[in-house]
Amino acid sequence: MMLNNGTSLNSPWMSLENLEKTNFNAGDSILFSRNSSFSGGFTIISSGKSGNPIVFSSYGVGSTPRFTNPSYSILNGNIIQIHGSWVVIDGLCFKDGVSAADSAENDVIRNIRAVFIAPKASHVTVKNCEAINCPVVVRSFDEFALITQNNFHDCTDKFLCSPYWGPVAVMLMVSNQEVSHHISEHYYKLGGAFGADGGAIEIDDTNPKKNINIHHNKAYDTQGFIETDGGGPFDSVTVAYNEANVYEKFIGMTKGTNWFVYNNTILRVLKHPGYNDALWFNPDTKSTVWINNIFVLANGIQAFVHGSGAQQEHNHNLFFSVDNSASDPVTGKKEMGDIIGNPKFVNYANRDYHLAPGSPAIGAGKSLGLTFDLDGNPVPANRPPDIGAY
Repeated sequence: MMLNNGTSLNSPWMSLENLEKTNFNAGDSILFSRNSSFSGGFTIISSGKSGNPIVFSSYGVGSTPRFTNPSYSILNGNIIQIHGSWVVIDGLCFKDGVSAADSAENDVIRNIRAVFIAPKASHVTVKNCEAINCPVVVRSFDEFALITQNNFHDCTDKFLCSPYWGPVAVMLMVSNQEVSHHISEHYYKLGGAFGADGGAIEIDDTNPKKNINIHHNKAYDTQGFIETDGGGPFDSVTVAYNEANVYEKFIGMTKGTNWFVYNNTILRVLKHPGYNDALWFNPDTKSTVWINNIFVLANGIQAFVHGSGAQQEHNHNLFFSVDNSASDPVTGKKEMGDIIGNPKFVNYANRDYHLAPGSPAIGAGKSLGLTFDLDGNPVPANRPPDIGAY
């Protein structure tokens, strides 16, 4: 019987097995049929070249190819392990990732993910992908990784391990990475040592990191937006034109230096058990700059509260206590251009955080030379920009 050679639509491989046996070349495309599903995992060891990557994507019509790995005994629960460079994962779906056992050690936690970009990999792109119920979707040890235009959602029933760390959509383990144009939704787990835990993005591991760019993302119903793990310092991080409506901190920062936080729309009105912060900074945080951000707060929260001695510079931001629970929603004195008042969104109840006519945020920002807002509209160069992500 003739075996399918995998080189045409008429003779496709019928399982993941051949992926482990084949060396791919720069420019090769490995395409999975739409409406297909696969169980288990595979490893990518081949490398493409700059301008000529190896691409893993789909063909045909129908639903996105779906991958799941039901067992931690297979590739430590991974679906794709990437050890090569100049690799693109484009338009795949990952579903129902596994958690580690309660007794698992930290090195086990570090191995949980749907897509694992291994140390020594470089210039890997994960784009246009969906993940459903995966406790960590992408964990990247790759300098120059690009994680963009994905939708990771609905993981609310899985802890990573004791002491019950919650699920996190994206974990960045080294310097020089970008997360952009990405949606994270419903990432948290109630209970455990912290009352609730989880989030959209974590800059993890204790080694120093720098040059990380997190921009034009949306996060809804996640425990937090960005958190840095212990260790660091975490230097030269840009967080711009993001929209987040989260249960805990927009940024939890440990030893952050030279962070530039511009034009974000931040809502901290939801409440879970555990921490009730808008932001969190430890005392080693310094030289962080917050400009043109909207903070909508509730439950008595103020912005810029934690970490005695932490250095924060902020100006041209808007602060609003939506339930009037904080008479002064910003700690300390207002700085130049800061506004306390209702930003007047188009439709707050339906999550439309564009600015309505008459909003005090219109034209009240500081010009920073940024190019596009969260919708992709150009930021005007002939007048002061608006405060917020739009």
